[in-house]
Amino acid sequence: MLGWTVLLIWADRKPMERKGIILITVIPVISGMVLAGVFVVYVGMARVERMIPVWVLQSVLLIFFSYSYFHTPIAED
Repeated sequence: MLGWTVLLIWADRKPMERKGIILITVIPVISGMVLAGVFVVYVGMARVERMIPVWVLQSVLLIFFSYSYFHTPIAED
């Protein structure tokens, strides 16, 4: 997580040029955490009620990241 945090801070320095970082954050990272949570509930390691706040937070992150990606203009050199 520290490495990913550093990567996101690096992308924050030049957000227009590095907007692709958003995609590699949303697709494997956030989506993977959502799927892991679904699996945990499916195998009975956690109750759905305990996962709802986590899923709400992950949904908010997906919405913010998606909005940012699609509303950031392509950087011009």
